[in-house]
Amino acid sequence: MILTLKQKLIMKKKYLLILGLSFSAISFGQKKIVDRLPSEAGLSVDNSIRTAKNGATAANKVEGDIFGADSFGSIGDWTVSGPDGQYWLHDMDGPDGQYSSTTNADILTSTTASNGFMIFDADLSNTPGTAASFVDRQGSLVSRVFDLTGQTSLNIRFQHAYRTCCGAAFIPQLEVSVDGFATFQSYDVSATGVAVNDFSGTVIEEVNLGDFLLANTANLSNFQCRFNFDGVAGGTSHYFWQLDDFEFFTPYNYSLVTRTQYWGTTGFWGDRLPYSLIPVSQIAPINFSVIVENTGIMTQTDVVLNSSIPEGSFNNVGAASIITLAESDTLDMTATFTPVTTVMTYNPTFNVTSGNTDAFPADNMIEGMSFETTEDFYARDMRVVDGSQSNSGQAYEAGNIFDIFTEATTSSGSIYISSTTIVGSSVYLRLYSIDPGTGDFLYVDESLPRVITSADLGTMIVLTLQSGEYTLLADNSYLLVGGTLGDGGATADVRIGTSGTSGVQTSFFLDEAGTWFYTTNTPMVRLNLGVPAPTPMITSTDTDNVLCAGGSLTLTSSIADGNNIWSDGSTGNTLVVAAAGTYTVSNAGMSSTAIVVTIAAPNATAVVSGGVISVPAQTGATYQWSSCSPSIVIPNATSSSYTALVNGTYSVAVTISGCVATTNPCATVSGVSLIENAAFASFSVFPNPATDNVAIDFSLKAESMVTVSITDLSGKVVYSSNLGNKSTGANSINVNTSNFSNGIYVVNVLTSNGIATEKLVIRK
Repeated sequence: MILTLKQKLIMKKKYLLILGLSFSAISFGQKKIVDRLPSEAGLSVDNSIRTAKNGATAANKVEGDIFGADSFGSIGDWTVSGPDGQYWLHDMDGPDGQYSSTTNADILTSTTASNGFMIFDADLSNTPGTAASFVDRQGSLVSRVFDLTGQTSLNIRFQHAYRTCCGAAFIPQLEVSVDGFATFQSYDVSATGVAVNDFSGTVIEEVNLGDFLLANTANLSNFQCRFNFDGVAGGTSHYFWQLDDFEFFTPYNYSLVTRTQYWGTTGFWGDRLPYSLIPVSQIAPINFSVIVENTGIMTQTDVVLNSSIPEGSFNNVGAASIITLAESDTLDMTATFTPVTTVMTYNPTFNVTSGNTDAFPADNMIEGMSFETTEDFYARDMRVVDGSQSNSGQAYEAGNIFDIFTEATTSSGSIYISSTTIVGSSVYLRLYSIDPGTGDFLYVDESLPRVITSADLGTMIVLTLQSGEYTLLADNSYLLVGGTLGDGGATADVRIGTSGTSGVQTSFFLDEAGTWFYTTNTPMVRLNLGVPAPTPMITSTDTDNVLCAGGSLTLTSSIADGNNIWSDGSTGNTLVVAAAGTYTVSNAGMSSTAIVVTIAAPNATAVVSGGVISVPAQTGATYQWSSCSPSIVIPNATSSSYTALVNGTYSVAVTISGCVATTNPCATVSGVSLIENAAFASFSVFPNPATDNVAIDFSLKAESMVTVSITDLSGKVVYSSNLGNKSTGANSINVNTSNFSNGIYVVNVLTSNGIATEKLVIRK
């Protein structure tokens, strides 16, 4: 069913109990849902009472006795039928098709799942490809023949998990027959509140066969049942259906099962919208209801819903309701609940009771969805990520309706960026108001696009509207969406996280053609009221954020209130970093710009080839060559290689972002044929021997940088002077030797073109 927005205002409550009949999966049902979790916790049943009576004869069955059971340790005596019956298989690892969970989150978690279960994996049976390439499947899992002669009331109970796709016609069916299925009666065994394209989670389903048994008393000796997956009738070849722990049992007289809750606040939009985060400025009365099924064989006339919210000191006993055999009903609280105007978390619980003793009171109680009152955050999602939405790289928008009860301002919203989003894609936030006459969405404002970084993946990011602040009027509704322009289908682009299930016509999806659809997978797009918290900024103790190997730096948040959360999970106002990576800090939902920390590792390992010494050329590096003996810095020797002018040992200091590596051990050069004094016209040391002073005279053949050093015979430098650039011709330097000890020294005059050395004797 395709519904336009203009049809929205006249089609409301029809959809309350048919959440599965949505078009959301048609619009993007072929997009793989990643790592989905069960949409509701499986109901628990105490098996001890039933199994204790297992084995009673057909003649003396009493309530709770098992007539037949199968834990599906193998296919056993079950058979298959239909054109695709061969796809019913005994299984251990859950669905494995193209659109199934990549982390096995879609596997059945039944009581005896450890010994296997049955699966119809229609998804796996199809070759991966586009939706058009899929073949619709139909196949049945058929029981053996049971003799139910004389039985007037039996129940079938089993545990199952399934996921449907793309159309509203398909529902899992239990079919029963006494003539080999020439005729049969069909029972809808779909789970309450599970929408199209949602994983059901593991559900315990119970079907009362009383009506069928009474209508077929003459031939009950040929009773059979079958589980029919019919994707042909519904045009839904995928996804899968898993079954386990099948049993016939004599039903209990009194057994109620609380299936699911239906709750929320009703405002201008007209639907009961559940809010997991409620700003204190938007607190309004909340209605709670639960769906209850009578699985016993007796009509119960005094079924009561008991509701409790301890944090709000709230207890409510509902009005008595009548629920007949094999029927379900929605029970309401007789009073609404209004939270107090302070920040608090509420945890409702619900219990269904009657004046009769229930066979399994444990499944009469369920825990409701917790919700919080907050300062500013307004959320429809259930806070735990259970999937994601995209449009296969095409442009799209996805978001939620928010009712405004009291006038407020907004300047920002939050979007959860799935971990499978492509880094470098961009996302924006957009706000719409609602035309009260047509239901059309009217553009209000949007944020600038934000380019997704690796630090954004798997986080809730905040985007600010360009207008700054916008006034949200009381008694109005607004649609807030996250969106992307896509990349033309080249990649998966932006995937927005989903959490929980939305009622039809309360969360929406805009495709690349500009057509709006509603979606039953709640987008994790949140409305932030008031002025947003300041965005934290990061300062670093290292200006270029480059670490030397073994070093560290300290990042500091500009907001020093102790509420900072760093991208590595650390908390506090500062973070000591000793590893390369991308770092952000968030505070009050606002996230900083990312800081990228790298590690510099200069390489000073030298290789000698003839008279040339070299190290690897490195981006951003500087080089300085020196002779090792004597230890003299070689002027102008600042590239990644050096051609030695004389034999000796050499090293280089490689520097990258202040990090220095030096050749160790020194590299040895031998066999250099250059004349040692080729750069000099003359060179002399006078007097020699010397006492308190010596003159070093030299004449250069060409202008050059000059360094003069004096070393003792061990190579220790006792004097060094960088003379800078000297011109061609005669040059001289006087050195005070009064502090030199008696002995033999070496005078070195190093130029860019050669080196001159001379022995010097000090004698006093």
